[in-house]
Amino acid sequence: MRLTALGGLCLDGLTTWLVLVIASYRELNPVINGLWHGQPLLVAGYFGTIALVVAVLTRHRSRVSTAIASYIIVVMGVFGGLNNASLFVFGGPALLDLLATGLGVSGRQTVVSVVPGCGLCVALAAARLRHGSLLGDRWRPGSQR
Repeated sequence: MRLTALGGLCLDGLTTWLVLVIASYRELNPVINGLWHGQPLLVAGYFGTIALVVAVLTRHRSRVSTAIASYIIVVMGVFGGLNNASLFVFGGPALLDLLATGLGVSGRQTVVSVVPGCGLCVALAAARLRHGSLLGDRWRPGSQR
């Protein structure tokens, strides 16, 4: 899962740079837009920092590692990288624009609230499926400490 998460992160980083360089496309993430307008190298730092955190926190096979890797795969790999890649393959509108229209919210609201919510749900489900109880056995009624 770690390599998939880092691959999704790289896909998002590469396609985000392409989206920001090509003037006809727009980035929906307000944080990345702000960094880009401040200094484009800050966008590289943003993705590099996230990659470093993911690499460090997913070294061991644990609930937290699974949750972090799953979150990054969904949020940055699927919603970020694949969304941007679809712009280059199919043109507009982007998949996130279609999702936002379907939900009746703006693209920015989708990026700021819907996408992280989906990532959180998948992260919790993946950790539960891979490791059993999210809180461990010691929190179950009747278990010994």
